[in-house]
Amino acid sequence: MGVHCSLAVIRGHPAISYLDGTNESLKYVRATDADGSNWRTPVTVDVEGVDEAHIWYCSMKEVNGHPAISYLTDTELRFAIYY
Repeated sequence: MGVHCSLAVIRGHPAISYLDGTNESLKYVRATDADGSNWRTPVTVDVEGVDEAHIWYCSMKEVNGHPAISYLTDTELRFAIYY
């Protein structure tokens, strides 16, 4: 189950960051084409203390060609860049 999603265009392809409530982890996935017809396998960005009850917001932007994801937990603001 995916919740708290954020969509952005990364290097010309649509990408999504989201909370995977089943595995209690923040995930990132990017399409292999510009129209979003084919997608790669999602990768885990963070698992430490993240679950559906603790993450509130997720926002993603492209920074120097890489996805930069900020997200809020019950106790802190977190930031991750996926290379």
